[in-house]
Amino acid sequence: MLKKFTFVVLVGISLLHATEINSIADIRKVYTQIHNTLSSMYLKRIDVSYQSSEGGEIKVYSNPKAHLRMIKKELFGEMGKYIHESYYADDKLFFVFEADIRYNAPMYSNMFDSKQNEVIEDRYYFIHGKMIRWLHGKKQIDPKSQDFEKKAQEILQTAQNIKQETNLNKARI
Repeated sequence: MLKKFTFVVLVGISLLHATEINSIADIRKVYTQIHNTLSSMYLKRIDVSYQSSEGGEIKVYSNPKAHLRMIKKELFGEMGKYIHESYYADDKLFFVFEADIRYNAPMYSNMFDSKQNEVIEDRYYFIHGKMIRWLHGKKQIDPKSQDFEKKAQEILQTAQNIKQETNLNKARI
């Protein structure tokens, strides 16, 4: 009886810590969980102001067990802002959000109007290290296209490069 109880407890504990991602629904669920718990995560800030004319920062979020959950990189320029967010479950990349925000005028100008900014958003979904969906704005890009495969490699490399900037080389994408 004790062996059976121990097995059930160990399996239950491992399920609490393992995050199996096998579908878009799983990705959305874990993404939401991460955002709902950001305020309770450990936060490491890294200044990367040398990478842009108006500054930049990387924020690394991890849970109490030191598992990487999210990396957010923001670079600011006179005429826009770039945002890259990488999301991790069990130290594996499962989602990337990128936004390129182009201002209608410099922020210090009287002509600046945030409602007139051009915003280009991309969402990249990964399962077991392979990109399965790419949304460019609201348009889904064909997974069989050459652009899709090229972009998948580019995004994986970008996420890895940003992770290396944070000195988190132990964790794998």
